[in-house]
Amino acid sequence: MTKSKIDWNNDFKTENDCEAYLYDLRWNNDLRHKCPNCKKPLAHTTNRHMQCTGCKNIISVTSGTLLHHIKFPLPDVFRIIYMHVSNPKISHYKIAQEIDRNYINVRKFRVNKLSQIKMHRGMTFEQFMLAIVNHKKVKAKPPKMKKLLNEKMN
Repeated sequence: MTKSKIDWNNDFKTENDCEAYLYDLRWNNDLRHKCPNCKKPLAHTTNRHMQCTGCKNIISVTSGTLLHHIKFPLPDVFRIIYMHVSNPKISHYKIAQEIDRNYINVRKFRVNKLSQIKMHRGMTFEQFMLAIVNHKKVKAKPPKMKKLLNEKMN
């Protein structure tokens, strides 16, 4: 579904439409994907999932992305992202009103998830979605034990 113009009334009406879009972004035309757990190849399955050929782990279209464990239905998430990309200065409250969701949840989603993607001028919805799908979480390094022990002693 690589279109230049998004038609919200037709393209992302249902959860399945959004999952199909994410599936295409993540896995279309590329069979070299590896399991995040054991690094073995993934095999296509039904229902917008992939299964590891080694550990048999099932991987959904959102797992391992910034959309993992989201609390909104995907059509609402896509709408939030579209509004965020179209106008980064739009208020959380305005978005919450537009999609008929709780202001606090919209704010948390934008602050905790969308702020991790560095926006640049002229960035399109498709580019932003690609960045979300390919975003790797950076784990903080644990502090050195000696440093912790020294702080406790002082």
